[in-house]
Amino acid sequence: MKKSLLAIILCLSTTTVALANNASNKHRIELDTIVAVVNDQPILKSTLNQRIIIIKRQLEARHVVPPADNILREQVLNQLIQENVQLQLAESRHIEISSTQVNREIQKIADEQHITLPELFKQAENDGLTRENYEQQLKNQLCIHALIQNMLASKITISQKDIDLYRHSQLAHATAGKEYQVAHILIALDTSPTAAQVHEAEIKATALLEKIKHGDLSFEQAAVSESVGQFNLQGGDLGFRPIAELPEIFANEIINMPVGDVAGPIRTSNGFQLIKLVAVKNTQENLTDEQIRQALFKRKLEETYVVWLSSLESQAYIRREPV
Repeated sequence: MKKSLLAIILCLSTTTVALANNASNKHRIELDTIVAVVNDQPILKSTLNQRIIIIKRQLEARHVVPPADNILREQVLNQLIQENVQLQLAESRHIEISSTQVNREIQKIADEQHITLPELFKQAENDGLTRENYEQQLKNQLCIHALIQNMLASKITISQKDIDLYRHSQLAHATAGKEYQVAHILIALDTSPTAAQVHEAEIKATALLEKIKHGDLSFEQAAVSESVGQFNLQGGDLGFRPIAELPEIFANEIINMPVGDVAGPIRTSNGFQLIKLVAVKNTQENLTDEQIRQALFKRKLEETYVVWLSSLESQAYIRREPV
């Protein structure tokens, strides 16, 4: 299915199934339970379980072995909490998405994949989504995208000077006509970490790198189980991008890496990163000024988004219920 700007898989609508309690046939009542509370809104076990099923199917399609159930559960719950925080903020800012917008997005996705709407909904069904769930997912996705545009994107500007500086850089010349598929793993740090926390995170990242290089763990498995990056449940995969769209600290490493190589730990503003160069493809054309502007804009937006989302989470009341 289509990947959004920030590759966020959004909350799905689910209903609680309760079996009637009948003394004669001793039917068991199965009640939904709360797994977390975000501000005043609960996240239900049924929602979490459904998302886990979908993530497992997506990992299977990528040929990635999922981590232990308790680890995957925690990672998926973190994703749901992040989405919930953003959707609540969108609601408070009266951001609404109409059914017309949802239908337009569905048609756009089908057109991009050159398939019919029934075929698109069949794909969604194979991923464990009913049509209603799929439409709600897209509605939430569009809602968060509108929130990001409102809160962050509108404040980012890329000047002609920025474009010219990139175009004449050694990096631009070295990577002209190419796109890079990169995956990453983030071992996060607090905004103002202590020296001990930095040391501990670096040791963890280094140990993880050694496991990957020795073949004890694939990069994709490590991303799913250990990374807190926004693409962790996709095996850390950022997809194909021009070098201008990647964080500059990644780009300087990538141009010297052979395909399949893993590098790190790289210290960034939010922690330690491991990166893998998955593939390189030739596009046979240089970027126009507008394409450079869009790439630099996306780079800056993602960097801003990471900091903003972390701040948003820290300000929210979040309670995880024991299993």
